[in-house]
Amino acid sequence: MKLTRTIIASLAVAPAVMAFAMLVGTSRAAAQDGAASEGPRRATAADVDLSKIDMDYADPAVANIAGFWRPDPKVELERFFLMDGTQLPQRDEDGQDGFPYRPEWQKVYQARRDAEMAGKSYGDPQAACWPAGLYKNYVGFPAPMEISQTPGRVLMMFQRMSPVRRIYTDGRGHPGPDDLMPSADGHSTGHWEGKTLVIDTIGLRREFTLSASPGMPHSSKLHVTERITRTDPVTLTIEIILDDPVAFTQPVKNTLVYKLWVNDGMVEDFCTDNNRDWPDRDLIVHLDTEPRKRYGFDLPEEPEE
Repeated sequence: MKLTRTIIASLAVAPAVMAFAMLVGTSRAAAQDGAASEGPRRATAADVDLSKIDMDYADPAVANIAGFWRPDPKVELERFFLMDGTQLPQRDEDGQDGFPYRPEWQKVYQARRDAEMAGKSYGDPQAACWPAGLYKNYVGFPAPMEISQTPGRVLMMFQRMSPVRRIYTDGRGHPGPDDLMPSADGHSTGHWEGKTLVIDTIGLRREFTLSASPGMPHSSKLHVTERITRTDPVTLTIEIILDDPVAFTQPVKNTLVYKLWVNDGMVEDFCTDNNRDWPDRDLIVHLDTEPRKRYGFDLPEEPEE
């Protein structure tokens, strides 16, 4: 009986397998024909049926922000504003800017900026290949990110060093002070306001820094609020509010714009593979002048496909 059932099951599956094989073969042949006649071609958002790319969207009860995204190159990454809409002045040649630090924190920031301009950067743990931290995931390296949604949780995965953020949308709150474990990305909870995901994050380690420039400090009381909205099928806007009652005199905000990325998935990006500099005990960065051997230099050559 077992043999009979196995034969019947095999007969039932065989047509589907053959159909799949034919589909793959046809697709490969078409791709090869297209490549031979027209050359390689990259997909764009306009070429894609957006209703069929939601493999990471599994929560139909809320808006869909899932997919691969990357910063819009036409939009400046960092344009800080006060909450009343006043834009902060841009950093000048001496490293001064209008970021609303309290005096003791401004002194720390200015010392770091002076060291950076003198070629002796310190204060940024990324020099030792630490994670970027929540805010610098976005702006430190404008790399792609992937968003995946399931009921009760949203995952954000960034290409640079492959950090994964977990935003809990199941109604839970933050841990209490005795249970909160500070981390690079903190503890994030979220809720939906119409089509907008509102994320609340606390528990960010004070060693990490803000801004794409090195050394911009914050305290352990930094509170980050993000509002993520899919404003059209291929555009994601992310408003970020940074509120640090210890280091800042008032909150600041920044709005990022991401575009749908349909060409490919993300690739591995290891800081350790490119870590040419190293910090000493005082966290002063020293530059390596001798080139290093590439990892895998002793492996056999592999045939090209």
